Amino acid sequence: MSIRLRVKGPNGQSKTVTSDQETLAAFMARMSVLFETSFPMELLSGYPPQRCTATETQLLPDFLKSGDLVTLREATSIARTPPTSVADIRTGDLVYYKYSAPSGSGGFDAVEIIGTHPGPPATPESYTAVVQNSADIERIGRELNILYMSSKLFLHPPSCSLASSGSDSAAASISDPDPVPSHLPPPAPVSDTPVLTPPSLANDSVWTCSACTVLHSSQAATSCDVCGTPRPAAASSRGAKASRHRIPDDNSCLFHAVIFLLQRSDSPQDMRNIIANAVRTNSLQWSDAMLGKPREAYIRYITDPSKWGGQVELNILCSIAKVEIAAVDIQSGRVDVYGQGSGYTHRVYMLFSGIHFDAVTFDMGDHNTTRQVRADDAVAERSVQQLAAFLRRQGAFTDQQTMRLVCQTCGFEMEGDYEARLHAGSSGHTDFKMKK
Repeated sequence: MSIRLRVKGPNGQSKTVTSDQETLAAFMARMSVLFETSFPMELLSGYPPQRCTATETQLLPDFLKSGDLVTLREATSIARTPPTSVADIRTGDLVYYKYSAPSGSGGFDAVEIIGTHPGPPATPESYTAVVQNSADIERIGRELNILYMSSKLFLHPPSCSLASSGSDSAAASISDPDPVPSHLPPPAPVSDTPVLTPPSLANDSVWTCSACTVLHSSQAATSCDVCGTPRPAAASSRGAKASRHRIPDDNSCLFHAVIFLLQRSDSPQDMRNIIANAVRTNSLQWSDAMLGKPREAYIRYITDPSKWGGQVELNILCSIAKVEIAAVDIQSGRVDVYGQGSGYTHRVYMLFSGIHFDAVTFDMGDHNTTRQVRADDAVAERSVQQLAAFLRRQGAFTDQQTMRLVCQTCGFEMEGDYEARLHAGSSGHTDFKMKK
């Protein structure tokens, strides 16, 4: 039995491969050659991706099916000690990177190494890292490319002012003897369990003096103990931390998400009927061109509980609720805001995986959770983007170019959105379902 798999390699590249009665061990050996890796790898599958527990002698069709997305990463289950020098840094390590700002100030980021880019002879020339924590909240979630053995890399963050910064050139291994200061977390221990918790925003107890740029970690301090400058006021939503709220997968996920976010008591079918009524009574605003089909055909379509909601429905719902609705695409990171420019003061967020919508909630601190934020809340938007970037690294999306679909009318199987559109155009069939 031959199966087709979408494989995401440890270097971020994705390939579609075919496997025919192949054992896990043989498949992993073939993938090591295909992705040109020299280190042991492990396989993650499912949603969200989890480390595969199959034995090396099991056949792939026994635990995977055609169309599955699998992720390969450097094996974390192999016991190893934390790096003792910068030269020992590998994928999965949490280390520290010294950055400089255009103003001349700078600081230290706690970064996770998520990839290595090897050069001859099999030593990494650079790393890809993600900022997990930083005194500068805007840096959290950024992806960095760092030179191998850069003088800006440290195993522990030196305790020093933010005013100075080093050059990013190759250097000998650096090991800092100073104890880890309290403003950044210590490196995380190596674990064989995938971490599925997104990074937190910087703690409000960490602040930088606006005059002398000295970093302070005392929450009680009201002024700089070096120059006496008053502590800057915290932004009103500085502690906003985005979290994913899972929504049922029943062809009405968009409507479930809107009901949850707006705290309505309607059912998904109620929401479909509300949309249909808005279209029926306002032909000027919701023309055939806006709906993408004749009005009566659209009303029949949207009131069918087996049909999915999308961009048209988001436009209509935000006009009914008088709130902006932002949909963040996990795969691309793109943020589409519906109702923007209409004068709405509040916004809700959803995450889109390619085939499914989940809702976003915000932890504002002090056990205060909210579903709506101000429409102009840039901190909340960055937090959602960081959450989407985290989910993207976990492979929590479906690539519409490679997904497998089955026509419920004639049984024709298609791969990707392009083939689905071709089949719909040539046959008139539009009832498609994902192939499990």
